[in-house]
Amino acid sequence: MGKSHENSVARSASSGLPSESRGVGLYSSHQTGGVTDRFVLFDAIGARRLMSGEFGKRQAAKIGDDWKTLRRVSDAMQRAASNVEYWTQRRWNAECFAIPGESSAILAVMVRSLVVGCVVLACTTATSVVRGQEAAPATSIRIQDGFQVRLLRSARAGEGSWISMTFDDRGRIIVGRDDAGVARLTLPAAEDEATSATEITYERLDSTLRHCRGVLYAHDSLYVCATDSKGFYRLRDTTGDDRFDEVKLLKAMDYRSRYGHGTNQVVLGPDQMIYVVNGNDVSFPEGVSPKSAYRDPRNDWLIAEPRDTDQDNRVGHILRTDAEGRSWEVIAGGFRNQFDLAFNADGEMFTWDADMEWDVGLPWYRPTRLNHVVSGGEYGWRWGTGKWPAYFADSLPSTLDTGLGSPTALAFGTRSNFPERYRRALFMADWQNGRVLVVHMRPVGASYTCRYDMFLEGGPLNISDLEFGPDGALYFITGGRGSQSG
Repeated sequence: MGKSHENSVARSASSGLPSESRGVGLYSSHQTGGVTDRFVLFDAIGARRLMSGEFGKRQAAKIGDDWKTLRRVSDAMQRAASNVEYWTQRRWNAECFAIPGESSAILAVMVRSLVVGCVVLACTTATSVVRGQEAAPATSIRIQDGFQVRLLRSARAGEGSWISMTFDDRGRIIVGRDDAGVARLTLPAAEDEATSATEITYERLDSTLRHCRGVLYAHDSLYVCATDSKGFYRLRDTTGDDRFDEVKLLKAMDYRSRYGHGTNQVVLGPDQMIYVVNGNDVSFPEGVSPKSAYRDPRNDWLIAEPRDTDQDNRVGHILRTDAEGRSWEVIAGGFRNQFDLAFNADGEMFTWDADMEWDVGLPWYRPTRLNHVVSGGEYGWRWGTGKWPAYFADSLPSTLDTGLGSPTALAFGTRSNFPERYRRALFMADWQNGRVLVVHMRPVGASYTCRYDMFLEGGPLNISDLEFGPDGALYFITGGRGSQSG
């Protein structure tokens, strides 16, 4: 496999999950699109020409002849161009650097096909879901020696794009849909090599909750982080018919703005408490314990940071609550858009966070980073130029930097039956680059030193979530932004 990468830090830690071991395997699929990094120089006027001129027309022409699709892409390109121009002229040019002439600044800006390609991907692959196309074959996925990948099922027409997953108490997979609702996939009781996709049943369980970014089955309930329904919900079967007839809002979330920066994943902790992961478009919640280890960032915002042109104090944070959602506390904060978190065998918490892509190359940009999360930890992310520098004494550093990426899912191999070193490792899904990284950790002081390898990758492979199943296999799903799931 590829070259290992290392980074280390020593910081304070916490305690306790007993180690368990189970069994091996993988579940996989693909996306119909790609991401290519390209660095270019352009001015504010040139940005509009690049996105909405001949280049934009050529990109739109690649996705087909459907007039409505082309129109959506064209409109989205215009919006993207306006956004780039706004940031180039008003934020970086005039406010940050005071360079005269709003359209004259030449900036090194990263243009990835995600700027247009996210739009193109959303349009083309939404059509794929409607038509029920197949996910990529397992043979297109490269994986470390000694492991095999199997494609168990592709999402069919009308089954949506899947963005989160959990196992219930019967070993069935529950997926959260990108558009609305949750669904259940029932695998055969005795799976073998002859198992076909037709034996895996799909049933819609709910269609009211919108954009189900996180799902967790625990305490005889299904917990759902529904970003576009702006809340954290508990679903229960109160009649014994194996259907969720009760949908209860446990916590409303003040979510505003962009796709996927809201109420993200929900995780069961080793203390049997429930941990909710909120991104940076969720305001600091009301009704949390005043004794929380992490306090509202506005409390320290008596005088605005002069480098902060955004003046926006929303940050990603992690909440903890009980099974009934009665008591709430904030564990840590200062993240951007950490999607998921995971506990190792010792009960230590980790999350994987990414900075804003258009800030690449600028002084305040931070590489995609793995954080060892501690109680009360402040990790220093703030909007735009307001980010805390690494030398701030009260900003905790990263445990491992992994370069560019789009983190979506984390899982330790504790309950797998992988070889021993993988049972101590952390598996991290990168949606943008179509890969799963495996991180090997070694305790150093109160924290860890880490190195990572490529565990598997596809071309492309938009992994939206991964979980170790009751059989010890590593299952993962693909999807997001309307793309084909499997």
